[in-house]
Amino acid sequence: MALAEWKYQSPRQSVLPGWGWPGCLLAAAAVIGGWLLGLGPVGVLPVGAAWWVSARNSGKLLVSSRYLISGTEIVYFANVSRALCEERRLSLTHLDGKVFVLEAGRFPSNARKADKIARHQADKFARVAERLIEHVRAAAPAAEIRPRDGR
Repeated sequence: MALAEWKYQSPRQSVLPGWGWPGCLLAAAAVIGGWLLGLGPVGVLPVGAAWWVSARNSGKLLVSSRYLISGTEIVYFANVSRALCEERRLSLTHLDGKVFVLEAGRFPSNARKADKIARHQADKFARVAERLIEHVRAAAPAAEIRPRDGR
């Protein structure tokens, strides 16, 4: 199953791409430790694979029919109890009380003028929010859903 993806700057980005020097030293220690424990090249694979996947998906919103991934957050649509869509913000409340917030201002735009940037962000937000609400309706029919157009 293919994932739909959009560029989106999550407030909780993955830890791995922004490691800096302390994180690089920690990764090197993990690789060397795995090698010294006799794991050989296999000890390098988990750290390398985790970094590659995280770096490839940072700055993106990934959506399938069952869940979404944004930075370090994963939302399973079947566990959403409430979806509230406002003008430039969609809140998905999980059964355990955690709230995922999708904001129009976090979608990047290549436009240079403020009015075009706002329009591009609003258009992209509307498309993504509509898709997320459709997935929540399909996966969690009992969820309270308040789309912005009142449907």
